[in-house]
Amino acid sequence: MKQPISVVVMCSDDLQRLETCINRCVNFADEILIAECLESVDAQPIANDDERIRVVPYEPIRKDDFLNWSISKASHEWVMLLDSDERMNQALADEIELVLSRGATHDAYTINRDTFVNGKSLEAQTSTLSRRVRLFRRDQVFCTQSGSVKKIEIQSARIGKLSNKISHHPDWRFERSLDRLSSYAALDAETWNEQATRFSAFKMLLAPAYHFALQYFWRGSIFDGAAGIRCSWQAAFQQFCTHAFLRDLQQSSNAGAEAETVDPGTIDLLDPTFRRAA
Repeated sequence: MKQPISVVVMCSDDLQRLETCINRCVNFADEILIAECLESVDAQPIANDDERIRVVPYEPIRKDDFLNWSISKASHEWVMLLDSDERMNQALADEIELVLSRGATHDAYTINRDTFVNGKSLEAQTSTLSRRVRLFRRDQVFCTQSGSVKKIEIQSARIGKLSNKISHHPDWRFERSLDRLSSYAALDAETWNEQATRFSAFKMLLAPAYHFALQYFWRGSIFDGAAGIRCSWQAAFQQFCTHAFLRDLQQSSNAGAEAETVDPGTIDLLDPTFRRAA
């Protein structure tokens, strides 16, 4: 018997990609929840066309808390999680329906994805998170976020895998890539700072080179031509930016601490302007 499924779509500010994602889900999902994780986005016009589509409005809370809250709004036991630049395909939909109708033997399933740039599939695995938990029982999941990395924890740890893939169609415009890269780097730097990771000029020098080599050679971007070179440099530059943001955070914190400990009676010794005025 077919099991009803709720699809939760994490909404970005690209409403055209969001609409394409929704259109690929309507014949598969019994309910679609659009999680508006950005204050500047209004996805309601997309939802108005179908009563099965609901919008979970933006809430100014942590991203992982908002994701958990959005999932809790699902009406059905089984939930599929997608980003707005991802697309379902019929083969994956058929596999999910078959697995659930036979009686699922796991509480969650990981699904891999293919990334497409200008209509061409990349050979490389552009992220260690390409295979992630995407299909799960609503009451078994808890989402956490460390920096730019989201993790989905399954209470029972009974996790299977599906063979078909999600299609990933990111916005490949360079300015948008830089915006995402900068945002992810800032999140990672804040996490490092909270974990008391100290800035190191040596690491800022070597980490980008290491991540370029990791992406280009180990993950296979070498086989993707110019797109692979760009992916590798972006991975390297994100690491550089993360270290640079970490340095700014810690310098700002140190400057604030020094300002609080200055003796007002010595201010004329520190600044020639005050010394002349005296």
